[in-house]
This record gives sequence, C-alpha cells and structure tokens, in this order.
Amino acid sequence: MVQASEILEKIQKEVPVEYHDVIIEGDLDLTMLDLPEQRVERTGIEINVLGLAEIAKIVASRIQITYVFSWLGLTSASGSC
Repeated sequence: MVQASEILEKIQKEVPVEYHDVIIEGDLDLTMLDLPEQRVERTGIEINVLGLAEIAKIVASRIQITYVFSWLGLTSASGSC
C-alpha cells in the first residue's frame, strides 16, 4: 500500500513516480501542490461543460502507475504519462 501523500511528495520534488501493482490510499489532489502554472487555451465546451480551468499546473515528473486500486475511491486504472 502506498499513501497518496508519498506520490504527491515525489511530484512536488520533480522526481520520477513509478509504481506497479500497488494500492494507493488517499486522494491524488494536485491542487494542493505548489507547482508552476501555465495558461492554456480552452474551448467553450472544455470550460463550460467539462469544467476545465484556463490555468493548468505543470507536472515535470515522469509518472507511471499501472494496475492500481484506489482504496478510498474504489477505482481501478492503468496508465502512464
């Protein structure tokens, strides 16, 4: 089991994040991190329907998380960015 706070700390420090076959406990809330921000051009649909902000936080860390089970959110996913 990996705490979401551990992953967020790695993202904040801009170090690679790599986990396989783990349970993440907690929320991966990037809004709490002090990350650089950049203005992004959005369409009306992106803003009004999808609720995306025109200011985006920039994540410099390479993130790879595969076959994860979110303990609190009861969500499973696999992917990387």
